[in-house]
Amino acid sequence: VPSLAPTTAGYRLAGFEVVPPADFAEASVSLDVKLVVKPLLVELAAESVPREDVEVKLRAYGAASNALRFYDEDPADPGYALASDPGSASATKIIPAGTTTLKVMVGALRDRINNGASFSQSVDVSLDSIDPNYACCRFLETFGVDVIDVDESLISAGKFLSKIPPVTSGNVPLKRDENAATYVYTLALTSMPFAPVRLAVRGDVDAFESIEFDGVANASLTIQPEDWAATRLLSLHVADDNVLEGNRNYQVTVVATSNDTNYDGVTSATLTSVVLEDDVAFAT
Repeated sequence: VPSLAPTTAGYRLAGFEVVPPADFAEASVSLDVKLVVKPLLVELAAESVPREDVEVKLRAYGAASNALRFYDEDPADPGYALASDPGSASATKIIPAGTTTLKVMVGALRDRINNGASFSQSVDVSLDSIDPNYACCRFLETFGVDVIDVDESLISAGKFLSKIPPVTSGNVPLKRDENAATYVYTLALTSMPFAPVRLAVRGDVDAFESIEFDGVANASLTIQPEDWAATRLLSLHVADDNVLEGNRNYQVTVVATSNDTNYDGVTSATLTSVVLEDDVAFAT
């Protein structure tokens, strides 16, 4: 008497899994810096090698619209996206008959928003084939991909959004002769704030005859979130006092105040104005 117990004998066990890339982080891209991409693997069950091509459709979505996208890899420069490929939030690829693995290259454009240590993106993967084991609507799953957020909320004393790293700590010195010396520093935020950010000059402010932000006499400046990417000029003016005091250093920092907790209390690098004495003593 044949057994009526369920059995898999004589059947191929179809199925698939997705292996997301490890250490997957946002990356910036410019005219001279290529976008880093990493492989996302779609693997069919080893017990069910397809007899026909399998169409794989992928769609990414989640917290950040620009985060995870699919790219063609540059054959001349593996590990980087093809420069002509703008990337897409969806892709259709083929696993050839007789094979079980598909490698799809993914990248995450840097959004310049401090989301925290990481944020999750979802990827829908569906399969279709004339092979009945992988026929349409039998396989549709959603997988999570963690994207490491590399953006920080800092004040840069220098250029940003380029291949030049922002200067956010240490000492930034400028030397000028005392004769009506003006010290001009370029300042910028390194990510978009969630609330207005007030920048205020602290330190040896009394040593300067005047302090200006963007040409306006003021020791503070409020930056709105929509204008965060604009660079700001901080000008510190020292009067010529006709007093022989020798060379001296005046140091200030720029401190942020904001309802955005990422920025509130953030302090810039130390801005050091080195005054070179130009007065001389005369014998009488």
